[in-house]
Amino acid sequence: MKTLYIANAFSLSMLAADVAMVSIETVSKPDVYFDFDQFDTIVSCVGHEDTAKLLSRLLGRDVPMARINVQLKHHDSMLVGQLVGGRLPEGSTSLPEGVTIVWKLVKVTYSLDD
Repeated sequence: MKTLYIANAFSLSMLAADVAMVSIETVSKPDVYFDFDQFDTIVSCVGHEDTAKLLSRLLGRDVPMARINVQLKHHDSMLVGQLVGGRLPEGSTSLPEGVTIVWKLVKVTYSLDD
């Protein structure tokens, strides 16, 4: 089963093992829509309500706020909507001037020999 997590940040503490192969690629919005169909499960781990609402609007799908601990398993992926150029002001429903979202797709594999 392949899971896609939607997040606003990625941390090394999300890796489930000491040795992992992590690939990170920048994806455009059309690529983001295409990738959803490749996953059995989609889970939000966006920990801020305003950010979750903004990502929902940008992706055209519900991204609920969910402060959860994530452990990425073999072949899991994470779509990260990374804010660049500043912080999201409290109560924002759109991106402020000079702030953009860069989409990163993080893919994780672990050695099956361990």
